[in-house]
Amino acid sequence: MSKTLSFKSELKRKIIHLMSLFFPVFYYYTENNVAFIYLICIIALITLAFDLLRLNYNYFKILHIFFLGNVVRVYEKKNLYSATYLILSFASISIIFDKHVAITAMMITAIADSFAAIVGLRYGDILLFNNKTLQGTFTFFTATFIILVLFTVNSSFYYLLLCSLFFTLIELFTKTEYDNITVPFFSALIINLGMLI
Repeated sequence: MSKTLSFKSELKRKIIHLMSLFFPVFYYYTENNVAFIYLICIIALITLAFDLLRLNYNYFKILHIFFLGNVVRVYEKKNLYSATYLILSFASISIIFDKHVAITAMMITAIADSFAAIVGLRYGDILLFNNKTLQGTFTFFTATFIILVLFTVNSSFYYLLLCSLFFTLIELFTKTEYDNITVPFFSALIINLGMLI
């Protein structure tokens, strides 16, 4: 396995990542919030269980390589998949935070991160931190701001800009392995604090 994935493989990863939009969309339209939380927790636990089996048993490792080998990054060979961290984070913020807050944070994680990675890989030529580019970072900021404008009410333009910048800096300074934890959690935390002010 090469140290870096091809653009085609990274694009497949981000298409899979975008499929996580299922969770905020489903949560938005469901009226039974408790049922959704139970559902996402069950899915998170099943995902974690399969990932742990992969890490500890060769049979499951071979299955994962067969189905997902071309989209697995080097650091995921001996650690949990980024997707596992993602679904665990989504489950956690669904439990901890208000429905609207959790949905907005999930949307930012699913959309902004995906488009930032695609743009950064395709057009990024100015490296910043953690192998992330200026072009990708700007895309993350722009996508986040648009999401906040669409899904956040009673907030000033400048406050949303500040939040977008803060979330972007969190994504930028977090190692790629862990931004599926930090982005949804800190996005939800700051959005929630903003609602309390």
